[in-house]
Amino acid sequence: MTFQYLMPTRLLYGAGSLNQLGEEARRLGSRPLLVSDRGLQGVGLLDRPLELLQAAGLEVAVYTDLGVDPDVEVVARGAELARAHGCDLVVGIGGGSPMCAAKAIAIVVANGGTIRDYEGFGKFQQPPLPVIAVPTTAGSGTEVSAVTIISDDERHVKMAIGSPLAYPRLAILDAELLLSLPARQAAESGIDALSHAIEAFLTTQATPLTDALALGAVELLAGNLRTMVSNPENEKPLPAREACLLGACMANIACGNARLGLNHALTWPISSLFGVPHGLANGIMLPYVLEYTLPAATDRFARLAAALECSGRSLTEPVDAPPEQLAPRAVRAVKRLLADLEFPRAFTSKQVDPAAIPQMVAMLQDGIYALFTRVNLRPASPEDLTQLYERAFHGWELE
Repeated sequence: MTFQYLMPTRLLYGAGSLNQLGEEARRLGSRPLLVSDRGLQGVGLLDRPLELLQAAGLEVAVYTDLGVDPDVEVVARGAELARAHGCDLVVGIGGGSPMCAAKAIAIVVANGGTIRDYEGFGKFQQPPLPVIAVPTTAGSGTEVSAVTIISDDERHVKMAIGSPLAYPRLAILDAELLLSLPARQAAESGIDALSHAIEAFLTTQATPLTDALALGAVELLAGNLRTMVSNPENEKPLPAREACLLGACMANIACGNARLGLNHALTWPISSLFGVPHGLANGIMLPYVLEYTLPAATDRFARLAAALECSGRSLTEPVDAPPEQLAPRAVRAVKRLLADLEFPRAFTSKQVDPAAIPQMVAMLQDGIYALFTRVNLRPASPEDLTQLYERAFHGWELE
């Protein structure tokens, strides 16, 4: 076996690790642009980071003009502010959207043009401004990713911009920032992370190194998502949040090297055309993708079942059963988790227009998402993709 592995982002992990933000930022620059969204600003989550940066003697500009999904114009306005302020560093705080916006702004400031110029992989030459990424959800894992997702509203697509130069310099994983995370957002972001891990384990690019990360992430997420989502807000169980935050990070390291598979390919047109939240779309599609892939990967699904069942909610069959008996338990375990998290089991025609299925299938015939359909352990033809989309309007039963 020959493979490569890359993860140059340095991690700081643990409750209270945000307190090192000022010192770490001062090592990378003197005039940071702090990128986040108005929601986090409104609940006061930016107060402490801003205080830490200013206490370190840094001249901070703040940019929170972001919608649900950062688009080309959001990035352009952020880059303009960064240039006007003379920024030499970008700090992104929030979920996947603010962190992706921060990474994209850093690219445009260093390379010029618009972020649309760099769609694809390896399209820019100059290293972006250094980025510090601070997640406030256990979901996207973009704090350790070479890829940035930005919406192009003119074309109704979400662009993927990637480069080995695009990894954040530092990721600070402080679960205390997740204490006010709403339950629904925690569930959707957590399932997105779980999908990253599962897909990384089920691609032709998987290696023993990425397998260890992916299965470890599955155990952390499957074992703690219910607790993080379902506990009363006043209990705020920090250990579950710490586990999910680390699991989401590990999942993205795994899929960043082993690639994503069929689930993220299928949900890309859904979110691009209809604005269905990314984590929600992933959770709805995931059981159908697993059922489709299972016949081509019995041994892997058996290992996946063991990781998923670590949560203490295992099914009744013995763990030493043959792979062909263990494998279907992976699908059942995912369905049970989704049911416990109160995920919908199908798309409605109000969410996604069934008449758009041919268009969505056509969108998956080239580019990076076409690659995802091919590296899945069971590749998918246009006819397969069509059938998967059709099934996702009918729902599934919990055995």
